Amino acid sequence: MAHDRRMSLEEGLGLRIPLAAPGVSERHLWQLSPIEEDRVVKKQKKEHRVVKKQKEDRVVKKLEEEDDNDVNQEQRKSPWLELPPLPFATWRRLTEKEWKDYNKCLEKSEGFDVGDVPDNILGIPVTPLSLDDPETMKDLQMYSIFALKKCTKPEKKKYQFVKVLKANVSLRRGFLYYITFQAEDIAGSGSRPLNFRAIVHSLQGRNTVEFCEPEL
Repeated sequence: MAHDRRMSLEEGLGLRIPLAAPGVSERHLWQLSPIEEDRVVKKQKKEHRVVKKQKEDRVVKKLEEEDDNDVNQEQRKSPWLELPPLPFATWRRLTEKEWKDYNKCLEKSEGFDVGDVPDNILGIPVTPLSLDDPETMKDLQMYSIFALKKCTKPEKKKYQFVKVLKANVSLRRGFLYYITFQAEDIAGSGSRPLNFRAIVHSLQGRNTVEFCEPEL
């Protein structure tokens, strides 16, 4: 009788006696009181948010690692990053006067000219490229032809690539090439070749022309 009275009292208060220890699955919720159901649902939602956040963090971390690997692989395979065969003791940084001359040329040319920079200089944002290296020259010619096809000035004229005149490069999630090259009018009007300037961004074989116009 005492047991029956306890059951009746608990049922009268709106409590449901679980037949087994309740879990958090829906099949057990009917065994819980409204207050307990609300507590379990809130707990499930909180755990779901935590798990979702952990998954999102893992995805973001993986994407960041892939981006870093893309940049590192691009840097490792680029020939211009290989230091010339100079003794370590000969490498140096620009002097104060050299920095002033360097920055003056850099700002005036917007990256296309950095002046006469010795081969043994480290730590500059835009580095001149040697046109004597066949692999480097091959890449620069490819970038120049690619940029020329995207060029819309001068209008109503078509140009074909002639040669690379000079080039600089900087790091920017890949490589940013500042190329000065010559091209001539396909129509063969007898005019002299025209100098062009192009900025080409390269990352993992994906090339984008950011700028290409005749040199003023």
